[in-house]
Amino acid sequence: MRKASFLVALALLVCLTFATAAPVWAHAELVESHPSGGDVLAKAPEQVRLRFDEPVKAELEPIMVYSEESERVDQGNARVSTDDPKVVSVDLKKLPDGVYGVDWTVTSEDGHVVDGALGFTVDSSRPTSESAADPEGETDEGSSLGTTLVASLAVLVICAVGLAVFVVVRRR
Repeated sequence: MRKASFLVALALLVCLTFATAAPVWAHAELVESHPSGGDVLAKAPEQVRLRFDEPVKAELEPIMVYSEESERVDQGNARVSTDDPKVVSVDLKKLPDGVYGVDWTVTSEDGHVVDGALGFTVDSSRPTSESAADPEGETDEGSSLGTTLVASLAVLVICAVGLAVFVVVRRR
């Protein structure tokens, strides 16, 4: 009986440890971009620059920039910065006014492929740059948040079941 109580208490302790631990995600996350998703720029940028929270590998074509007509407007020279392996950039052709989409795909240090998209607008009639909400400028952060919530809920359910088993075993 004591052995069963000890094992249930140990299982409960392990569950509580996991429930209070912060999740660790090994995938690289986009932390900054120039231009930013949703920017309205008075002057066309000369390049797109993405900064991640960890060093990344950029294989094949990690950044592709498209016009409204779905034509490639980058120069096809995307690369990881030699000074900072967290930064990937690509030079752009001369951009006229219009809306542009940026698709990116990099590989995290752990080997997982991470991708996303953002958009920006060039409008030379504007005196300064503005930032606007861009629904296409989202990355997969929402899916990470959903995964975190589901995992946390699962751990809490396991803890509740463990606590119930512990109470039942203690009463016997």
